[in-house]
Amino acid sequence: MDSNDSQPLSPRVLREMARRRLGQGLTDVSSCTVKYTQSLVSELELHQEELRIQNEELQQARDRLEIAREIAQTRYRDLFERAPMGYLLLDTKGRIQEANRAANSLLAPGTDLVGHDPASFIRPFAERHFRHLSNAQPVPPPSRYRAARF
Repeated sequence: MDSNDSQPLSPRVLREMARRRLGQGLTDVSSCTVKYTQSLVSELELHQEELRIQNEELQQARDRLEIAREIAQTRYRDLFERAPMGYLLLDTKGRIQEANRAANSLLAPGTDLVGHDPASFIRPFAERHFRHLSNAQPVPPPSRYRAARF
């Protein structure tokens, strides 16, 4: 499964992948006794059921993780939007990608800040200071956004 793809592989695709991995390593059972073949089938059925149970557990864990991620994202969004200070998320070019309510109220009430250069909302005497602060990070942020606090 591709790490970026959230959809499970189809049974047909899984079967084909397994055949390619095994190659010509399939066991010849033509000389096996009936009793031995039956025990092999029982073992395979047991392993198959174990895999089903593991798959169900993995799906449940994935579902729980998705719910936890959604909750965390909602909490972050709520904290961001309701913060008493203005916060801007900037892209790597310094343009506003997101702004919370306080930032909108402080910088340009009634204006959509997204896509603008934040310096255009700052008084000229403070622009040089703002530029210094926005470029002062010694280590680039881990994501494609930089956060600026006002």
